[in-house]
Amino acid sequence: MGSISFGSSILSSILILLLVQNGYGALRKVSSPGELQNALDTASPGDTIQLAPAVFMGDFIASRDGTESSPITVTGDRNSTIISEGTAFTIKGNNWKLKSFKIMQPSVGVLVEGNGNSLESLVFQTLGKGIQVKGQGNTIKSCVISDADGGIYIEADRNNLHYNSINIQAPSIIVEEGTCCGLLDGNVANGRVDLKGSSYTLTNNVCNHGMYVTGCENSFKGNVANGASFPKDCQSHDLGGNSYRGLGPNDTELPVPPGQQQQQQQQQQGNGNYSPSSANNQQGGNPQSFPSSSHTQRQTFPAQVTGSGGSAGRAPQCTCTCV
Repeated sequence: MGSISFGSSILSSILILLLVQNGYGALRKVSSPGELQNALDTASPGDTIQLAPAVFMGDFIASRDGTESSPITVTGDRNSTIISEGTAFTIKGNNWKLKSFKIMQPSVGVLVEGNGNSLESLVFQTLGKGIQVKGQGNTIKSCVISDADGGIYIEADRNNLHYNSINIQAPSIIVEEGTCCGLLDGNVANGRVDLKGSSYTLTNNVCNHGMYVTGCENSFKGNVANGASFPKDCQSHDLGGNSYRGLGPNDTELPVPPGQQQQQQQQQQGNGNYSPSSANNQQGGNPQSFPSSSHTQRQTFPAQVTGSGGSAGRAPQCTCTCV
């Protein structure tokens, strides 16, 4: 009997190892703050931490690492709620997945310091900042932020935002200077969107209180913004289908439509000193009307942006290379 028990133990260990290697870790159900933090402290790649439909009071920290193929998952339902007065959830590790629970009343909802993490279908209510991202290669998808002082803050490279809804009048999405190479796709921002980083791609976003770009080499397709401005001393790339419905508080000139720049250049050939800004000065300095049809040619957008406080924006230098 002893040998059979010993053999069964070996088989169980091998089975557990195979399950973990293939992304099937342990399911750990938690119903109290202490159980939650203990599960975070002892989690292994592939584990799933299941939040009960309960209130979890406190600030929680995830320090361990999952793997790209076997992330550590923390999930709940619409009645699983973390209530905090500080930073509700800090991800210090890599390859975590947070999904389907609510966070209320913290100064910061989720602080992401690690890399390769994902936040999906989280709900944030009554807080300071919603999400602050300091690590690289993270994904935020289908999250909802309301009644907050700020939405999503991107402070590192190669982070992606998909289909998030930021229902606040305060700044909704802030991509900080010196960052690069991320994707913003299908987000709805009721507050302004500030893009200070470089080499980002923005597709199909709705910016109800304006999109203000001071970074270089960013690309835009299918966006709708009530007010938009772009840098003047470096390029932005219009890939078509954008609609900028009006001017915002820091607008200068709008993009020159395809063909119009060439016509203006031909008109100025005798002087040899054509630039979009000089052409506008000859027209009385008024910004041009944005065309109703989409335009797909690569253009030079206005470079200097005057902020709402009256200060001139400057184009930041991106120190990373997108691959």
